[in-house]
Amino acid sequence: MRPRVTSGTFADARAALRARLIVEALVVLLGISLVAWAIRADDAWFQLHMMRRYCVVDEAALPRAHVARSIAAMVGALLVLVVRPRLGRRVHASGRSLVSLFGPSLRIAVAVSMAFVVVEVFLRMRGVRPPEVPYKPPEVDLPASASKEHVVGGRTVHYATNRHGFRARTPDDVPDFAAPTILFIGESIAFGYGLDHDETIPALVAAQTGIQTVNLAVSGSGNDEALLRLKAQLPRFSHPVAVVAFVVYTQADRNVAAYRPRLALTRAGLLEEVPPGWSFVRSSPLWAVLRAAVPYRDDEVVDLTRTILRETAAYTRTRDAFPLMVFTSRGTHCLPTERSPTRPWMADQLTAQQPFSSIDVDIEDTLALGTDIHPGPAGALHYAEEIAKALRTAGVVR
Repeated sequence: MRPRVTSGTFADARAALRARLIVEALVVLLGISLVAWAIRADDAWFQLHMMRRYCVVDEAALPRAHVARSIAAMVGALLVLVVRPRLGRRVHASGRSLVSLFGPSLRIAVAVSMAFVVVEVFLRMRGVRPPEVPYKPPEVDLPASASKEHVVGGRTVHYATNRHGFRARTPDDVPDFAAPTILFIGESIAFGYGLDHDETIPALVAAQTGIQTVNLAVSGSGNDEALLRLKAQLPRFSHPVAVVAFVVYTQADRNVAAYRPRLALTRAGLLEEVPPGWSFVRSSPLWAVLRAAVPYRDDEVVDLTRTILRETAAYTRTRDAFPLMVFTSRGTHCLPTERSPTRPWMADQLTAQQPFSSIDVDIEDTLALGTDIHPGPAGALHYAEEIAKALRTAGVVR
């Protein structure tokens, strides 16, 4: 005698089949995602998204990345080819519905989420905050018409800004706005951190070329801040000869720093000024721990920095001046890779098919300020000689 099939058992069978199909689909989705990531995450992906200085500084970093990719691909394949059918059959045979299958998992997920919420609230109530990023180094953040002394690497150096806010020999030292001028923009290397005025790169270039130089650099700046400063000051000069822009590509994350006003890309690919961004996530102490453990970054920095440099060159040419980009990784020892054997990948990304001339300049640690990453007097001289050479080669100076 054949067993009688009731509507209840038929409904249970349909529910079990539906549960099996959904579980298998989820496993396939996870497996395909892992394989797709393994294909997408090449050496360049890791340098952009995971490496702190956008380049390889540890010889074991890429081999570890290759192992991670291989493991992800193998796990993805195993999920699709082995786990999916076996898990599907077990779910189907159990006759359990989706609610009974995922109910315990959802309860665990809710419990874990609530635990994170409780810890987050507790830390915030105790006043715990993520470490604040200094906007400008206080030892060189001078107002206009000011001077001070500072000890760096055992040397006492003198910083001064004139009434226009440019670094100068003394607060009373102002440029001749009608004279041929080479303008420098950038951050602490161009500013001359740890150097007296006459030891700075702009001053040394002036001595080698015989052309007046003006130092518009501000320590701690991103390339966007340098561009805005150039736009504010370049119109004051009647005869700009060249604009020398320093690009520390290993610190390109300054260009996407949300703790300050900055430039961002619109959907049309244009630059626009945006105010400092605050978000619950960025102010979260738990998120800060997660970011420290997994330093993932998105794709914004490359396209944004390329656009900023392109705009810097274009704006410089509006005054018939020559734009020269000085690319440096000072302070970071980037190692060659198979894809980038001669220069770091990030430098290639920022210069490829760009409408400006650029040079790569770096110095040995022996030319730095002791244990500091900034160039000492001999290091600054090396930068200045390379810049003067590039300007002569371009026919900008004699």
